[in-house]
Amino acid sequence: MNKNIQKTALTTLAVLAGMALGVSVNQNEVSADTTSTAATSATTTDQQLANMQSAHAVTESAAAASNAAVMNSATTSANSQIADLNNQIQTRQASDAAMQQASQASAIASVNQAATSATAAENASYSQEVASQTAANNEALKSAQSTIVTEQQKNQETAQENADYQNQAGNLDSEHNATLNKLDQDLKNNTDGTNAAIQKEISRQKADEQGAIDQAAKNFDSQISAADTEVGKAQQTVNADQDVVNAKDAANKAANQAVKNAQDKLSGTQDALKKAQANQPVVNTIDALAEYINVWKEYLQTKKPGGWTLSKSDYPELYARLQKAEQEAVKQSNYQEDPAATQIKVTLNPNGTLSRDDVIFATQYAASLINPIREAIGTNPYKITNASIDVAQEVENGYRDDNWNTWDNGHDNNRLGQIAKNWGTSMIGESWAGDG
Repeated sequence: MNKNIQKTALTTLAVLAGMALGVSVNQNEVSADTTSTAATSATTTDQQLANMQSAHAVTESAAAASNAAVMNSATTSANSQIADLNNQIQTRQASDAAMQQASQASAIASVNQAATSATAAENASYSQEVASQTAANNEALKSAQSTIVTEQQKNQETAQENADYQNQAGNLDSEHNATLNKLDQDLKNNTDGTNAAIQKEISRQKADEQGAIDQAAKNFDSQISAADTEVGKAQQTVNADQDVVNAKDAANKAANQAVKNAQDKLSGTQDALKKAQANQPVVNTIDALAEYINVWKEYLQTKKPGGWTLSKSDYPELYARLQKAEQEAVKQSNYQEDPAATQIKVTLNPNGTLSRDDVIFATQYAASLINPIREAIGTNPYKITNASIDVAQEVENGYRDDNWNTWDNGHDNNRLGQIAKNWGTSMIGESWAGDG
């Protein structure tokens, strides 16, 4: 029964603990991010959100504190009553066991002592009667012998006396055994009666103990029920507070959504502006330094007949000035990529060369960068013809057919000479460069 009452109490306590732990209020942090371009109403909304968050935190803190206080009180009371009840049960059981053992031992000892005394008295009485009978027989035999004349009479008298003695002794043994049997039966009856009385007393005491335990359990259940009622009231209060918190959360979310909608609208406007700006084509030009233009002008005026390049050996002073102008131009470079150009697809021929349309597009782009410089220098601008495009593609295809490695071998002069011959001109050149 001790284990049963403990199980009932602990189970009820576990239910209480579960109820208390189940009463929790989740504090949701709400924030509204704003940009520098948000409207003044967004700032006002943020302040309202902050105020509601502050009130939300205070409500949650009060509800949690009230709930924790009720739970702590109920748990402490339940644990204390469980401990007291267990101590009372253990003390009562130990005391009852000791009393039962002592009472039973005393009763059995008393019965055994009485049986031992009765048996000893019977044995003593039997011994005394045997001794008395033996003495009487001896005396009668002695008396008879004194009056007997013949040997035959003496023997008959002795036999008769012995027979009488045996009969008397047998009678004494029978009476003695009957008495002993009666004593044994009395002992058994007394022992059984004593045990029955002891068991009856034990049953009575157990009934009393069970009644006390049942009453204590009933009282404890009543206290637990009262604690459950208090926790239920606390739960109702917390639920009411949670409803208020939920309502404020809904208001916060609505305010946040309004701010987000405004931000999304602003972001959409900004994205549209960025896209519009990105779709604007970038016009690239080469802003050549005046010194660079002047060097080439002087070269054209002073170049030797038949010369076609500004070399360091032939024009050391102009070459040095040109190098310096080029280095300065690199420092001042401000190249901008054209976002629109990223949408233009490039098509390659099966041998890996550019398609004709892509060659024309790239040539037009190069000419748009170079021709303003040529005009500034005073030379004729480049012109693009179908023949020039055909020649360029023939050079590309010829290099592919020869599997020519320009990095190791430079210009493919044999192929260039053959193409020039095909087109009826004295020379065809090409330029190649890389990141080496």
